[in-house]
Amino acid sequence: MVLPPQLLNHVSNCFQLEEIECYNNQLTNIILPNNPINLKKLSLSNNNFPDTQDLSFLTGAVNLIEIYLRGNEFTGSLEPLKDLIKLEELNISDNQLTGSLDYLSNLSKLKKLDISNTDLNEVNIDKLPQSLEEIKYSTLERPNCKLTTIVSELEKGEYAEFNQQIKETEVFNQTLPAEIRSSKYKLHPGAVMHSKLINTKQITELINLSTVDLDSSEIDLDLDQLDIISEDEEKNDGKKFCCSKCMYKYYDFKCAECGKILPGVSFEKDGKHFCGTACQDKYTGRETKGQISDF
Repeated sequence: MVLPPQLLNHVSNCFQLEEIECYNNQLTNIILPNNPINLKKLSLSNNNFPDTQDLSFLTGAVNLIEIYLRGNEFTGSLEPLKDLIKLEELNISDNQLTGSLDYLSNLSKLKKLDISNTDLNEVNIDKLPQSLEEIKYSTLERPNCKLTTIVSELEKGEYAEFNQQIKETEVFNQTLPAEIRSSKYKLHPGAVMHSKLINTKQITELINLSTVDLDSSEIDLDLDQLDIISEDEEKNDGKKFCCSKCMYKYYDFKCAECGKILPGVSFEKDGKHFCGTACQDKYTGRETKGQISDF
């Protein structure tokens, strides 16, 4: 979708604008405010920007804290980002960006970086911001991308364990039957997801399983340990919540088996929600025997 000139003019004159969220659209161009010093968050993931579009439109937005550009065709280097010293989160995955990561060396507040499936092919580990807590650099979606040439260097960093967990989980996910395989980016459609480190021991145990009996009541997931946050979890009545767990608590959504408030992620079967697979199996067993009680 090409924004009409009159709308672009309105945006360019919005000097007090702090957030722009236009993800999951069909945008082919974007014009930031003429003086974007108040802009703190920019989300343009999954649009149709052409492969002639570089990141130069970000140059003046020096107060940006969050940038999400995943799933476009942006090209060029990261040089336009070198002065965005307040940046804390940057997702440029699934683009055709090239060159060096050294342009990020002055971003002393940067905590989360996702460069997966890009063509970035130069890095000096010692120049990466010390503030970094997470770097994602998967190449599973584009196994021939140039990022593969620096993966070995990135794996030398202190965040190597995190990325190894991500890699092993993604590989294991592909071995599962299609009906239970996790769909990428679809846990909460339209939302950008973030996750803290998952317990390594739990992941290792899952990966080492040769078979998984989905009908076994012995297999349960401690969903309270998963810290999954949606940028905006919105219900039909317009109310907004910081995460699913808060929404469930507000509306008093409870597990159909144990009666506890649902955690941040829930299982659903035949319109009923459960806090884990164990509760789901217990409910199914009692339902078969006609022993169901409502909470």
